[in-house]
Amino acid sequence: MIVGVYGIGYLIAASDSRTHWPIVLVGLLGKVFGPIGFLVALLRGTFPPLFGLTILTNDLLWWIPFMMILLEAAKHYRATSQPTGIARQQFVKQTKINASPDVVFRFHESPDALQQLIPPWENIKLVESAGSLQPSSRVVLRGSLGIMPIQWVAIHTEYDPPHLFADLQESGPFAYWYHRHRFLDDGQGGTPLRDEVEYAVPLGVIGRWLGGWLVRRKLEAMFAYRHEKTRSLIESREWTSALAASER
Repeated sequence: MIVGVYGIGYLIAASDSRTHWPIVLVGLLGKVFGPIGFLVALLRGTFPPLFGLTILTNDLLWWIPFMMILLEAAKHYRATSQPTGIARQQFVKQTKINASPDVVFRFHESPDALQQLIPPWENIKLVESAGSLQPSSRVVLRGSLGIMPIQWVAIHTEYDPPHLFADLQESGPFAYWYHRHRFLDDGQGGTPLRDEVEYAVPLGVIGRWLGGWLVRRKLEAMFAYRHEKTRSLIESREWTSALAASER
């Protein structure tokens, strides 16, 4: 019964393996778990060692074409997909800062601002910065997500002081990431600091189903920390005092 069901799936996948790659992935997983099951049975004495010969033709041999199909599908996706075709999500966080837009913008331009705004629970460090928010300037963050090492490279794309700057992910953990930092003027000497993020999680629909909620929670926690840290440093005059001392 299982072989018959797989056969129907393979027949569908053969018509367009680039489109139906999930069927091929399921087939590959079956070819991986099969040998694992045999090893367990062998250790328990259920199967004789000679039975392992069937693993060569039933499972191991098929790793090669299945992996070649999946790699080809991945290359095709990267070559044909465009950022506008990715299902994007929006995240917005706004906080009132009791300081002028010019002061809040200057804080974000300070050399150590980004490092100070990284939440302490995030295992990530700033390893490269041009020291500027000007378009084409580059920022590199490096760290880990669980046991997986990550590197996040962002390029600044918009610069309109003291109202706006923006950065675009060049490479990193997201399928797409565009972040606008807006510094609004409330007309009373204050600044509504507004972060607008347009992003897409990796792995498409699967990524949204499995990790979309987790990404959202992490964004909420990260920007809550960033805004509170910004407000605290500016309103306590801790940052402005340090800036005045350095300028003197």
